[in-house]
Amino acid sequence: MTQAALTGSQRISPIGAQRLRTEDQGSCHEWRSRPPKCRMRIVVLEDEPLYRDLLVRGLNALPEVDVVGAYGDGPALLLDLQNTRPDAAVLDLVLQPGASTIDSKSGVQVGLALRDIFPGTGIVLLSNHADPRVLTRIPAREHDGWAYLLKRSTTDLSTLEKALHAVVDGNTMVDPE
Repeated sequence: MTQAALTGSQRISPIGAQRLRTEDQGSCHEWRSRPPKCRMRIVVLEDEPLYRDLLVRGLNALPEVDVVGAYGDGPALLLDLQNTRPDAAVLDLVLQPGASTIDSKSGVQVGLALRDIFPGTGIVLLSNHADPRVLTRIPAREHDGWAYLLKRSTTDLSTLEKALHAVVDGNTMVDPE
């Protein structure tokens, strides 16, 4: 079965890749400011299955968001980019060892690889650890359209929603903590 043949929430990888809401509703990717009624296409990278599922459910509850893919590792996300064409990605900063052949420790590397394929895609990094030094791993030319949030500070969806709007519009957001 090819990836193009998959629809709905069918699994495409035993490590947690999931295609969601695959109907073509148009992308906001070409816009710096979203036109009215344009829904953001979001991919999620989180190696913890329960937290990934909670992120997907929460994000899909937002009126301007369509989660078009959820993944347990970076390579699966990157392989599926042509199908998902995201406006933004929510990436776990620290991936478990073995979860990614790109860099098992860094959602930053996955974000940079994603932006090599789709420049201008917004990136939201989520982390359990307050270490703003991680931002130094993002090249200066890439700073626009990135957000860094602590999972403990993101206590409701409004913070994540603000971050998604910021990065899709090309702005930067850093957790105040």
